[in-house]
Amino acid sequence: MCRDQCPCVLSSRSLIGVLTFLVFSVCVSWAKQSCHDVSLEAREELANVVITGTVKEVMIDSTHEGMYKGEVEIKRVLKDRGNLVPKVANFEDPVSHRKMVMIEGFGDPHICDSDVRKYDTKIFLLNSNGNGELKLNSSIVPVTLINLQHADAVVRGGWILYYYFWHSCLM
Repeated sequence: MCRDQCPCVLSSRSLIGVLTFLVFSVCVSWAKQSCHDVSLEAREELANVVITGTVKEVMIDSTHEGMYKGEVEIKRVLKDRGNLVPKVANFEDPVSHRKMVMIEGFGDPHICDSDVRKYDTKIFLLNSNGNGELKLNSSIVPVTLINLQHADAVVRGGWILYYYFWHSCLM
């Protein structure tokens, strides 16, 4: 009888549906807000090593729960502060004869984009972990022509000129 008099009363199913939607919306917005990457310029400043490379092998990292490490074939060294790459690149791919490095920190929940698969080619921003390996220090950057040019310009210190050049071309 009350339902006939008050059309604004929600049924229990409708109420559960609305509450589920609200909880889901809050969780999604929280997840999006919990991962904030700083600019590529700032991340590059923090990194001692910036390389492009292809992931050749992925293995579980027994020292860090839920994370994994990988053997990465170096394609190009964009930055190598402290000459770390020759120290940590202690093996060579038998087919391509390129240097290989072990990178840990893949799957790190504190890094926004830290997941890779075998044969992914990416731009990696790295630091030394102190035991002969390199560690991911920020999100992995996809390899595109724009990203390569941008990363190269940032490393060389000409990112301001690069920024104005590209934005003037696009306008």
